[in-house]
Amino acid sequence: MPSFHFEKLIKSSSYFTIDDVKMYVFHILCGLKYIYSCDVLHRDLKPGNILLNHNYQIKICDFGLARWVIRDTDNEIVENVPEEKRIDVSKLDKHSEF
Repeated sequence: MPSFHFEKLIKSSSYFTIDDVKMYVFHILCGLKYIYSCDVLHRDLKPGNILLNHNYQIKICDFGLARWVIRDTDNEIVENVPEEKRIDVSKLDKHSEF
């Protein structure tokens, strides 16, 4: 199913209702929460890296700058994994809907 960038929707001449804005923000935050729970920092989130399908479901894409993080026992980030370590998005749960 074809997707389009969120940026295209923002730049279009259509108007957003407050409920539309709340829905988009909620779904983006849910996606970020999921990514963060996988110990991944996206580092390049922008409208061009958010896809919408024909049902306006949001998918976050372009993990080229993303990095794994290491956490301590208090669940705080203690250090970034070295830059040369890339994210293998195939290890993320493909069946999770955020």
